[in-house]
Amino acid sequence: MGTQKTELSTVDVSKWLDNHWNLYASQVHKGKLLRFYINGNRIFRVTFGKAILYEGSQMTHAIAAWDTA
Repeated sequence: MGTQKTELSTVDVSKWLDNHWNLYASQVHKGKLLRFYINGNRIFRVTFGKAILYEGSQMTHAIAAWDTA
């Protein structure tokens, strides 16, 4: 008996990439946790405590947000 090949969906792969965040850098700064993330679709997110300082596709903007925290 053969096994059935898994069917892949571009929508499912894209959703997975959107929701798969990798932490690049993290530190405590001014008593809050500063974090720099990137996801599988090359979207950057910078958080400072509970606030999102930047989320978007521009790496330079993300780094600037990190620098201003």
